[in-house]
Amino acid sequence: MDVTADCQDPIPGIHISERGAGGLPSRHFLVILDTPGGPTVTPYGKTGEERPDPEPAEFPFYVSESELEHFVLDVQVRSRSCSWQATLRWSVDGQQGTTQIGNNSAVFRLTAATAATGRYPLDGPPLPAPAD
Repeated sequence: MDVTADCQDPIPGIHISERGAGGLPSRHFLVILDTPGGPTVTPYGKTGEERPDPEPAEFPFYVSESELEHFVLDVQVRSRSCSWQATLRWSVDGQQGTTQIGNNSAVFRLTAATAATGRYPLDGPPLPAPAD
């Protein structure tokens, strides 16, 4: 998986947080966009009712129709505002390709929570903005 980012100074905005995932085993990847030298991607474990062991995904990674996996990208910025895209390289039965992760190939945009003017968890009431 390749992640590219274009980062600038943070812009003010609303911090929206979400929790939860489905019942499939999940492979988690911490993506930090504003790391000096470019984005970093670190696998850090999986969850699921049948296989809760904290085994990081190592690439190349095998997925079959009978053993589905849910890949979760925990994308973060520490102090900047970044536009980013992720590309997943794949191969099956001797064929190779790439899949752009996103909304119709549009880039995602993420700003550091330090620039938040308000906080809104999707599973509860609005919270006050972080203190400076």
